[in-house]
Amino acid sequence: HASFNFEVAGTGEWVSFTRTDMLYYPASANSTGDSGIWQLVPVDPGDARKGDWYYLMNEWPGHGASVDSRYGDWVSFTGTTMELYDAHDMDGRAPWKVVPVAGQPGTYHLQNMWRNGTDSRAGMWAGANGTSMILTPDDGKWTQRGTYIFHKATPPKPPRSYGYCVSAAGVPEQ
Repeated sequence: HASFNFEVAGTGEWVSFTRTDMLYYPASANSTGDSGIWQLVPVDPGDARKGDWYYLMNEWPGHGASVDSRYGDWVSFTGTTMELYDAHDMDGRAPWKVVPVAGQPGTYHLQNMWRNGTDSRAGMWAGANGTSMILTPDDGKWTQRGTYIFHKATPPKPPRSYGYCVSAAGVPEQ
């Protein structure tokens, strides 16, 4: 599965998070390594009707000697506030329809498809109120749906276990 950074079209901002809150980070976030890294995980590869539906999984590992505690968390929402849900909360992860923007290659909208489209928030779009990511009905009350440019990302590899060591050239790693 491919990994991406999501740039907010027209602003240079990046989709990321603080604690579990989904936010737009300033343009400098990509150069500092603070832009989020996201994997698109197919919802149901066997169902052609859901071919453009994905779960969004956090792949940003953080800094330091261990993987960030939110690595593997899912993009979802509470009410209309977008946030990260625990990696083990398989029922809480929200499916997102990735909708191409006409005439803008690599640019998409993200549409919530929670509960196969039967929930009252189904069909709402990922957007923002200031820098906080929210679900928006695209009715002009809030900042309208977000438009995101997907940039391929190479997620940093999680650190190896403490017992792992690199041997000399030509000697297998241990």
